[in-house]
Amino acid sequence: MCIKNLQKEVVIHQMSVKRQKVGKLPPRADMKACLTRAKQRIPELLDNLEEDYNNRERFLLYGYLTAYWSCLYGHRPGVYANLTDGEVLEAEKLGGEDGFLLYVKEHKTVKTFGEAQMFLTTEEFGWIQRWMAIKASVKEKNSFVLFTKGRGPSKNLNTYLRLAWREMGLQGEINFTLLRTAIATYAKQSSNPADRKKVAEYMCHDVRTADKFYARNPDVTEAAAIRGIFSSSLGEMPSTSGACRKRKRQAEESEEEEMEEQHWRIEADQGGCPCQVLG
Repeated sequence: MCIKNLQKEVVIHQMSVKRQKVGKLPPRADMKACLTRAKQRIPELLDNLEEDYNNRERFLLYGYLTAYWSCLYGHRPGVYANLTDGEVLEAEKLGGEDGFLLYVKEHKTVKTFGEAQMFLTTEEFGWIQRWMAIKASVKEKNSFVLFTKGRGPSKNLNTYLRLAWREMGLQGEINFTLLRTAIATYAKQSSNPADRKKVAEYMCHDVRTADKFYARNPDVTEAAAIRGIFSSSLGEMPSTSGACRKRKRQAEESEEEEMEEQHWRIEADQGGCPCQVLG
């Protein structure tokens, strides 16, 4: 009974949280600007790090790389944090002029979706190769691409993401969850069901979970369109055209004349007076 009594409050709380999150999503224009600015800034940071390796620009590089990847694919930060040197080398062997495909084996939903994937162009993969060379020059022992001073993966990627986001001049709160939700929401709004399914599977995202909440939280534009559906169901039936009304009236008049003629014939056969019938 205690659990049953809490269900209403839990559901309402979940809906409220989801609605607040949708209200904070970065607009499409900001995500496009992020891709453009990160593409310009990442090579500059790599140039600086090759000349003078320092942690400040290393953290900025992590922020720009993960922001760029997230605006493309919307992965959870664990995918980027768990990307290893070995997985980069594997992609390097299998890739070519058409691009490179990274397979990340360790992430949150690996049991459901298998390895997480990221396709990168030759230019984008070149950034990772340059960073791997810098890493080798400073003789880091960590096996992760976005390495830390210890042995494990980076735990501060959200902080680095916010650093890069602010340096790009983009406003509003940002984190990987918001970028992931934005990718899923915009794909739902602008893609057909088949394409949306492909996007969801690629980003290791379960659309059933999303639909459970987001379908009940439409924005103003979607709500207005839904209202239009309701209004259209109350519309009047198509009116009868003038020609149809004229034919109907002619048919009724002919039927009346025929009935009157039959009535007169019956009275005449019975010897009655037609005038009495009409009276």
